[in-house]
Amino acid sequence: MKHSDIINELAAAMNKAQAEMKPALKDSVNPHYKSKFSDFTSVWDAIRLPITKNGLTVWQDITTCDKTVSVLTKVVHISGQWVEFGPLTIPLSKFDAQGVGSATSYAKRYALCAALGVVSNDDDDGEIASAPIRNKQEIKTIDSKQIKALNQIKSLVAPTIEAIGNGDIQALGEILDTAWNYKKQSNKGISNPRIAQIYEYSKKHGAIGGKVCGAGGGGCMVFLIKGSREDFIKRMTQYGLTHMDYSLDSNGVETRILPSMP
Repeated sequence: MKHSDIINELAAAMNKAQAEMKPALKDSVNPHYKSKFSDFTSVWDAIRLPITKNGLTVWQDITTCDKTVSVLTKVVHISGQWVEFGPLTIPLSKFDAQGVGSATSYAKRYALCAALGVVSNDDDDGEIASAPIRNKQEIKTIDSKQIKALNQIKSLVAPTIEAIGNGDIQALGEILDTAWNYKKQSNKGISNPRIAQIYEYSKKHGAIGGKVCGAGGGGCMVFLIKGSREDFIKRMTQYGLTHMDYSLDSNGVETRILPSMP
């Protein structure tokens, strides 16, 4: 994620806009699966008034390359401050006008929802541009508590952007800690007893907050700490963890298409 040098006004405006946004209506139907989804128009209907009312606008740039469609999304405030998300890259299974159009619509909608934190249900209208989805009987529903937890995670987007822009490590760590608790409420499979023990141990020895990478259930954990990095690594190593070096990519999250294996 890239952004202007200062984003305090943008973050404040985004916070107000997100508080006013309603879920995008499910007003389109996939003819193959008879399922409803929120189309691009519905997403814009959900955000148009909140963002314009708070001095925000959205720009999206589209490029095609090697049978993929990429969408770069930029949120701009009237002050000139901006945040850039992506690119989000979608593979094409059909490299024709219909396939490109379907993938473009799909990518624009998902990129827009991700950038602004719009609640929009999973959809199937990108089927032409993507591999077949799972059987409908395999799709699990979520209850109201899980939906509430997901909405609470969404509300942390603007404070996170503001904390990063201000270089406020303490605030960012506290947001990570809050988000971790919400994530556990949204899906019980995200954590397990060992992960819970590790997280509580980390909090006692310098971590402000942290998270499990990927879908949870094991693997890697990231911590934001105060105090000595070396002491924290030593403590966590003694507790049975392995320290791994990593770097941050200035381009943000990207989807890469690997060549087909023989």
